[in-house]
Amino acid sequence: MVEPTSAEQIWVGVTNAFFLVLWGVLPGWFLGYAQQSVVARHMRPEFALRKSEAEELNRALSLYDKVRCRMKEIDGRDGDDVGLWSGLFASETSQDRLRSDEFDDLKAHAEHLRATILRLRRQPLQRLRRWSHVLSWRFALGRACASHLLGLMLLIAAFHFSEQAASASELTASTKNALTWYPFDERLFHANAIAAAIAALAVPLFYLLRRVGLRHEYALEFCVLEDLAASDPRLAADHDDAATSATERAETDADGCFAVLGLTAPSTLAAVRDAYRTLIKQNHPDRVQDLSPAIRQLAEAETKKINAAYRCALNLFVS
Repeated sequence: MVEPTSAEQIWVGVTNAFFLVLWGVLPGWFLGYAQQSVVARHMRPEFALRKSEAEELNRALSLYDKVRCRMKEIDGRDGDDVGLWSGLFASETSQDRLRSDEFDDLKAHAEHLRATILRLRRQPLQRLRRWSHVLSWRFALGRACASHLLGLMLLIAAFHFSEQAASASELTASTKNALTWYPFDERLFHANAIAAAIAALAVPLFYLLRRVGLRHEYALEFCVLEDLAASDPRLAADHDDAATSATERAETDADGCFAVLGLTAPSTLAAVRDAYRTLIKQNHPDRVQDLSPAIRQLAEAETKKINAAYRCALNLFVS
């Protein structure tokens, strides 16, 4: 058993052990890249609701509308009762209590349906973000592998042509125990450590660059899905937006989606994107911000119709 003779040798031994562990970083980059490649191969960007999600969303929207209508009926009936009987009865009747209990139950059910609707509407955006995360992470790990290898080769070449050895070689030359032993030239350990550090620092930058690139490449898809995820059924019901509700329910119906975009089926994905970009520029509410409220409302309704048709067309390509 080898016993350390000084604190300096212990420190050198710990440093050497750390350098030895760093040789596993490069295989780690490769394994991570391979894993993310397998995951990305089994994933695909989904720009719309799946069939089962669309059916569940339609059922939830239908039930939500029925619950809201029933709540309005109870609320209106209570208002009429108060006006007719407030002077005759000072106490609450059993029928009033039953209606109050029903109203509370309906309100709780409406909140549950609203949460379900919001969750379903967020699913496509979450899948798109998860897909872009996997692609960005794979890109970053692949570039980290390349950076590590390139840096290691350049540093080995620099050390090979250097006239002086690394500073650690002078220390290990005088300490010949197991703690300070290198299996081969210590300069390779130093080169690998520097290359690993450079690659590790570059990984977040590579990830960010790829993520930003995907966001720019799929800007229209992100915009549409974020609009879908942010649409709250409570706001639509409060504003009596019947046209919006009907449009959202029909967004998964393939009939007429190409016609709304001014295309004939079948069309290519590039043609759908170009048509959507052109129509949004022409009908976006920001272009008529200074005009009358009626025209702005018309532009908003047309924009929602175009967005629904675009989601429907995209769903045909990914289904």
